[in-house]
Amino acid sequence: MTIEVDYRFPASVDPHKQAKIIAAEQTVGTWDARFAHREAALRSHLAEVVSVQTETETGHSLATIHFPKALPQKVCHQVHCVGL
Repeated sequence: MTIEVDYRFPASVDPHKQAKIIAAEQTVGTWDARFAHREAALRSHLAEVVSVQTETETGHSLATIHFPKALPQKVCHQVHCVGL
């Protein structure tokens, strides 16, 4: 089960890049080689960018991201979702 969230970006922003950043940082954050042993577990909780659409008239973009309903406890503390 996932939570679907739409983000609207102005024309001056790269919506694909920003959506990927939001998806990562709002779930598992970033990780490096120190966490290689946990990569599979981290990836299983990573949000997913499912679509990015740009309005032709305004240049604004709408990105849809699916977030996992349940996040690991450590991640929840980082994004203040304890109790969800």
